[in-house]
Amino acid sequence: MQQRFARSITARIAIIFLIVGSLVSSTAAAQGDATPLPSGTPTGGATPVGGATPVADGGASGPVDLDVLFIGAHPDDEAGGLSTYGQWNEANDAQVGVITVTRGEGGGNAVGTEEGPALGLLREDEERRAVGLAGVEHIYNLDKVDFYYTVSAPLTEATWGYDDTLERVVRVIRTTRPEVITTMNPSPTPGNHGHHQLAARLAVDAFYAAADETRFPDQLSNEGLSTWDVGKIVRSGGAGEGEPGPDCATTYVPADPTDVVYGVWAGNTSQANGGRTWADIEREAQRTYASQGWAAFPDAETDPAEITCDYFTLIDSRVPLSTNPESTTAVLENAVVEIPRGLPLGSQLYLTTDSFDVQAGEPFTVTSHMQIPGDVDTSEAFVTLIAPTGWEVVGAAEAEAAAAAGEEEATPVVTATEDGELTQEFTIIPAADAEVNTRYTI
Repeated sequence: MQQRFARSITARIAIIFLIVGSLVSSTAAAQGDATPLPSGTPTGGATPVGGATPVADGGASGPVDLDVLFIGAHPDDEAGGLSTYGQWNEANDAQVGVITVTRGEGGGNAVGTEEGPALGLLREDEERRAVGLAGVEHIYNLDKVDFYYTVSAPLTEATWGYDDTLERVVRVIRTTRPEVITTMNPSPTPGNHGHHQLAARLAVDAFYAAADETRFPDQLSNEGLSTWDVGKIVRSGGAGEGEPGPDCATTYVPADPTDVVYGVWAGNTSQANGGRTWADIEREAQRTYASQGWAAFPDAETDPAEITCDYFTLIDSRVPLSTNPESTTAVLENAVVEIPRGLPLGSQLYLTTDSFDVQAGEPFTVTSHMQIPGDVDTSEAFVTLIAPTGWEVVGAAEAEAAAAAGEEEATPVVTATEDGELTQEFTIIPAADAEVNTRYTI
C-alpha cells in the first residue's frame, strides 16, 4: 500500500437517502475484446428478411463487442428507444444489442392465426426488421416462456426461474461486454407488466453479477469468459413531467429531484436516411410490429415543437456522470464517449457507504473509489465531495481549504491498492434539522 496526495476531482456521483435510503454511485468499465459466444448461449435463429431494409443478424457473426445492451422481456419492448439507439449508432458508431427474454409467443396476433412457437417466430422476424432500422444488428433470445399478461413479478419469476435466467443474461453480458445497459422499469407501478418488471430486475442484478467472480464461476472456468464491469445502467422512461420540442431534455422535471433523467430528442435528423427525423424512422420501426396491432399507429409528429424526447433514468453507474445532461450522448459519456476535460475511457469513479440508513445529525462514512488507466499520472489526484447545505464533510473538502491556508497536515490522504485503485474516506454528518424520508445528493 502507498499514499499519494492529490489534485481535486469533484465527485457528483451519489444519491443518499436520509433515514430510509441508499447511496448510488459511479465508475467506468475497462474496455477489452469480446469473446465468441459459448456453446449454448441463446441467440436468434430466424432467417433475416432480404431486400433493402436493414435487418438484425439472425446467424452467427463471430465475436461481438457491444457498446449498449438493451434488456427486455418481449420482442417490441425496445421499440420506444429506437430513435435514440439509431442516433447513437449513426453519430457515434455505437454498437447496440438487444436481449429478449422470451420470443413473445404468448402475446396477441393482429395479423393471422399463428400462436405459440409460430407466433414467436413471426414476432422475432418483426423485431429483427424493426431494430435494423436503428442499426441494431444483434438480438439474443433467452427462450423463457411468454405467458399471459400479469402484473406479478413473483409469478413471472416462478415461471422463468430466476437463477437460470440471470445466468443467461450474465453470460451475454460477459460475452458481448457492453459499456451501457438500458432496460425497463423494475418497479411494480400500476399496470407495469410483471414480465417487464422482472426483466429489468434481472438487468440490474446482472449489472453487478457480471463483475463478480463468485457469481456463475463456471462461465469463467469452463467457458473462457471473464468478469465484466458495465459502466452504467439506465431504465427507459422517467417519473416526472417535460415539454416536447428541441429543449425537452432540459425542461424535464423529475418527480424526485434527486433522479438523474436524460433526454434524447427524436427530432434530430438522419443523414443516412435522407434527412428524415428519428421520430419518423422510429414510427416506421414500430409499425413493423404488426402482430401487436402497431401497424395502425399514426404518423409521427412533423412539427419540431411537438416532437418529444426518449427519456432514460439512471439506476447506477461506475463511471462519472455527464455534466452535460442535455447532450444526445449524455447516457454514453464517460462510458462510450470521452468528453473534454473528463477522465479517460476505462476510468472508474464511485462511492460506497457503511450505512444504508442515514439519520439527521448522525455521522456515517463514505469511501470514494477511483481507478484510472495506468498511463495516466494520478500522483496528484483526489476527490472532493459536495454535500447539501448544512451538512459537514470531514475529509478532502476541509483538507483542501486547510492546505490553502498553509496547514499542510490537513492534506488529504489517498490510498492506492495493489490493483491501482485510489480510495479516500470521508465522514459525513447530516444537518441536525435535515428533513426525514427525503433523498439527498452528494
